[in-house]
Amino acid sequence: FVSFFASLFHSFLLAFFLYIDGVHTIMAMAADFALNLGLPSSDVIVALILVQFVAFPTTLLWSKFAYKFGDKNTLLFTISLYLVVIAYSAFLSNAIEFYILASMVGAIQGGIQSISRSYYATLIPQNESGEYFGFYNMFGRAGAFLGPALVAIFVTFFQDTRYGLIPIAALFIMGAIILLKVKSANESFQS
Repeated sequence: FVSFFASLFHSFLLAFFLYIDGVHTIMAMAADFALNLGLPSSDVIVALILVQFVAFPTTLLWSKFAYKFGDKNTLLFTISLYLVVIAYSAFLSNAIEFYILASMVGAIQGGIQSISRSYYATLIPQNESGEYFGFYNMFGRAGAFLGPALVAIFVTFFQDTRYGLIPIAALFIMGAIILLKVKSANESFQS
């Protein structure tokens, strides 16, 4: 029984580490990306504020979505939406498009974070949730260095900011592949 939870715990945390690093990279580097595209800093500030206004109500909607379709499916869907965001950002050329991008990020960001916590809570023993969420928080905080480092390497090598999107997409894809292999307690007991 302990090994059962350990395998769920480790595989989910690895998936979480990868895709949340992609989320953190987008959040941390959005302003730099926009400035490198030549957008004025006033437009970037408006977009960052827009993210916050969109994030709260959409997070509430994501909880209803997760209730209907399940946490894991919702996470996979939000990861897919982040891949759409990355593809869209490769073609940005003006402030309006950046505002649309900011709205998209805001609409997904709160959902992926809250549903990740919710799903993780279903995978861990409830009587040890404090210890397990300590690991969760550690992985979440650690998931903020790999993406920016990979982006820096790609941008330096290719001399184009848009190439920095490739490793971010790779983090989401690898996280989704590992997440697909994670089985909830209910799925494991049925098989």
